[in-house]
Amino acid sequence: MKLFRLFYGALFYGATVKRGLSRLACLILMILATCLASAQAVQRSIRLSAFPAAVVADGRSAITITAEVREVSTGQFAPDGTRILFRSKLGFFRESVVTTRSGIAQAILIAGNTPGIDKVTASEVGGGTFPSVLEIDYVKDKSELLQGQEKVEVFTDDNLEYSQLEYLISAASAKGKVRLAYKDLTIEAKKLEYDVKSGIVKAQFAQVKTSAWSGYFQDIYLDLKKRTGFGTTRYKGYRPQFRWFMPLWGYLFFDLDDQDRPVPMQKKDVFALGEISRVGISSPVTAVPEGAFEFKDINKPQSINARSALVVPGRKIIFTKAVIRLNMKGILPIPLYQIDLNAPPGQLFADDIVNVFDNQFSVNYPQYLTLSPNQESLVRFRTGQNLGRGFNANRGVFFDYELNWSNGDRGQGAFTYTGMGRDDYQVGLRQFSRLSDRTQASFQLLSPAGQSLFFNTSVSNQNKGFQWTLNSNVQRSIQGLRSDGAAANLVAEKDPIKVGKLPLRLFPGVRADVGDRTIESLQIDGNGDLVPVITQINQSAYGAQLRGSTDPLQLTKDSTVQAGFTIAQVQGTNVPVPITLLGQISMYNQLPYNITNRISLDYVRDGFTEIGTGLYRLSTEFAVRNGNLGVGAFWNQSLDLDRQSFFIDSFYYFDSDWRIGYSYTFDRVDRSTFVDYTILIGRKIGPREVSLGYSYLTRRIGFNLVNAPF
Repeated sequence: MKLFRLFYGALFYGATVKRGLSRLACLILMILATCLASAQAVQRSIRLSAFPAAVVADGRSAITITAEVREVSTGQFAPDGTRILFRSKLGFFRESVVTTRSGIAQAILIAGNTPGIDKVTASEVGGGTFPSVLEIDYVKDKSELLQGQEKVEVFTDDNLEYSQLEYLISAASAKGKVRLAYKDLTIEAKKLEYDVKSGIVKAQFAQVKTSAWSGYFQDIYLDLKKRTGFGTTRYKGYRPQFRWFMPLWGYLFFDLDDQDRPVPMQKKDVFALGEISRVGISSPVTAVPEGAFEFKDINKPQSINARSALVVPGRKIIFTKAVIRLNMKGILPIPLYQIDLNAPPGQLFADDIVNVFDNQFSVNYPQYLTLSPNQESLVRFRTGQNLGRGFNANRGVFFDYELNWSNGDRGQGAFTYTGMGRDDYQVGLRQFSRLSDRTQASFQLLSPAGQSLFFNTSVSNQNKGFQWTLNSNVQRSIQGLRSDGAAANLVAEKDPIKVGKLPLRLFPGVRADVGDRTIESLQIDGNGDLVPVITQINQSAYGAQLRGSTDPLQLTKDSTVQAGFTIAQVQGTNVPVPITLLGQISMYNQLPYNITNRISLDYVRDGFTEIGTGLYRLSTEFAVRNGNLGVGAFWNQSLDLDRQSFFIDSFYYFDSDWRIGYSYTFDRVDRSTFVDYTILIGRKIGPREVSLGYSYLTRRIGFNLVNAPF
């Protein structure tokens, strides 16, 4: 019933605005009824995931990329031995072409030296499958990683409302029981407003407590992260007639005595505007931002009412006792609900619960069982789920169980059981733990259909003067032919050494790599019988390593360049090349008309990676959003192998609600080329978009009902 109400509300919201719109909706539904059963030409779907999802851009952190490959028609696992090519924009894969086992292909990605958003692409070698794209965040240092674990909790006994268009939480309580908690800071107020994007809190009649100070404010304006702001409160301060800035002493405050002569002020109890810092409240010495104490009106057409909200800045918001509202009318009550802050602005149904694209119906419905600051569990129903580029999807029906837990920056983990009741189920367990201020560890365990076992671990330690990282991965077959492997990599580096006045830092160190693989296959012997043949491959290498990274170099006021390299001299058993070299140079440009561009050139020679991606690789990203026009493009080209990808997505709004869109996908691997483009015309209906589009791949006009890209 909830799904029906959600679909009904999403489709027909705003239908009374124009009669012509209702007729358009009826026409589109007729097209949907006649075309919904049409076949999709794509053979297989690829679902990508990464653990961890973000790492430091240090040239040694490892990310496990998992590709789940299924048949489109049935949703079953792809046959064993399906070859998947992995490519990265900013990092390097140890093995770029991996064969599937029980529908799973895993590859180890080593982070590059350049911070930014990496685009990982997975394609089937020789297959007609949409390439799948996954974004991974490379951050500058560990402090940025910890920011993803911060949480802001907002509770009320009366009314809490969230505006999806303005990223604003507003809460009120006549009894003064609105409560905000962030780390050691708590605010209890009668009225409160929290800007999710900027982290600014405004409150009235508020009691504020921190580990350093506390106070009662009639009005308060506070930056949560910086712990700075302004407020009207009682504190020890000055009420001066004027102030005078002295270079050695700072501000001196003066009053006028009976003879109208200036005399120095003494601090006294005052009830006035004060300036807030981490250590307490004092007389203002900086200007108060304009409108600092003014509350905004929540945008009513798209909002969520709830009892409480848990905000993970930059990632998600979890609501309890939520009611999704469109045009001030509640269309769907959900006891527990979660939205993605990285979804397009104005996208109220950020879970993509119901979608139709190219006449294909897809559902991704999460039924939350528990939601709390430290734990969430849910049962998810999905079918025709959108995967990869475009809207490539398989037609399998899945019920998944997901349990996630978190202990702030000390650790987090998850247990998943996907495909409950299916023969091709999958069980997964992952955990990240900060063992101490200097040591952290993580592991991931994955078992598809109980036929294979994939296990990955990583441990890193920061000592005085140096740091080390140990990564390992194991693959074991439980049923069927053997396909076993194990590998470990240890890198120890000295703290960075500054090279004179050059903008260059060097990280000297050592490394060691070991690995073995056992593959069992069936071959015909001299008697014409099938007999098992076992092939074993092993490798061990050790040696010295030097890594270098430049600071961002400002070429012009709008262009910066950054470079990094890793060179190692190794020896041992089955070492393909004695000297390995990884290098990358990247240039970022901020151009006129809101145009951004990043160009990267890579060189890799280690005896393994270049087999799949080549020695030289060029990639570039281009994005523009100017007025009604938006364009995003990505190109990745191996300069010495037949490997190329080109993606483009664009739109133009010729009206506030109407747009024309164009999407193009080109992927080429070893003379096998995949091409598709889609042209559509769509109209925004509330947070959704209804459109008609033509696909080159299916050679037909299709109906679409998707979240609008605003």
